Amino acid sequence: YAMLRSSNAGSTFLREVEGSDKRYSFSLPAQRQSNNLYLFESAIDCLSFMELQCMEKGGWTPENYLSLSGVYQPKKELSETPLPIALMQFLQDNPHINCVALCLDNDEAGRLAAHTICVLLPERYTTKLLLPDKGKDYNHQLMIEKGITPAIRMRGEPER
Repeated sequence: YAMLRSSNAGSTFLREVEGSDKRYSFSLPAQRQSNNLYLFESAIDCLSFMELQCMEKGGWTPENYLSLSGVYQPKKELSETPLPIALMQFLQDNPHINCVALCLDNDEAGRLAAHTICVLLPERYTTKLLLPDKGKDYNHQLMIEKGITPAIRMRGEPER
C-alpha cells in the first residue's frame, strides 16, 4: 500500500497510489510474538502513539501496530458491513492475536468505527477503546504535548 501527500503547506492533496492494496497497509509487527494489536486510522497516528509511549515510559511497547490507511466508514446495516480489509488481512496473517486495542480518532466517525469493529469482530477477540487524552487523534495529542503548531492546513479546517 502507498499514498501520496503534498509537501506544500497550503495544500490538502492526498491520494492513494494507483494499484495500492489496502490489505497490506502500514504496520509494525511485534519482534516477539504478542497477542495484542493496536489499530489506528493512519500511519502518523500510529507513529505518534509510539512517540507518546517513548515520552511517557522511555520506550515504546513492542506490540503489533496497524494503520487502516483512512477512516473506516461502516454501512448503515451491520449485516452489510465488512471489517476493514487491512484488519482482516492482519488477523488472518497473525492468528495468535486475541486482543485489539482501538486507537481511532476521538470524533464521531472514529467512535462509530470503533463501535462497529467491536460488534463485528468474532467473540474470540477482546477489544479495548484507547482514545487520545487530548485532541482529535494521537498525532494531535503529540503536537499538543510538544507545543507544536501545525504548519499545514488539515482537511476540514478553514483557511487561516
